[in-house]
Amino acid sequence: MKKKYKVIRKVKEHNRKKTKEAKKLQLSGKKKVEKDPGIPNDWPFKEQELKALEARRAKAIEELEQKKAERKERVIVLSLLNFPFHALFFIIDCDLLCYMIS
Repeated sequence: MKKKYKVIRKVKEHNRKKTKEAKKLQLSGKKKVEKDPGIPNDWPFKEQELKALEARRAKAIEELEQKKAERKERVIVLSLLNFPFHALFFIIDCDLLCYMIS
């Protein structure tokens, strides 16, 4: 038993040492993110560049929202698959009934 606990203690010490070194490397290796300097005022076609930049940002935001909506739909479908079948049919029947009434 003594050997077992000695091995467990050595493993804990080793893991603690590894995490400590990883933290040191992470703190020293962290690079500062450079800020976007923007477009200078004397730049030709500045307004066109700003519009293009805004369009790219809007497109990126739209893509993120679309992916988020797809993930939500996927979660809903997976949660419906975990329902018992009789409950699922009841939900579908209620939806059809509400659809026919309106």
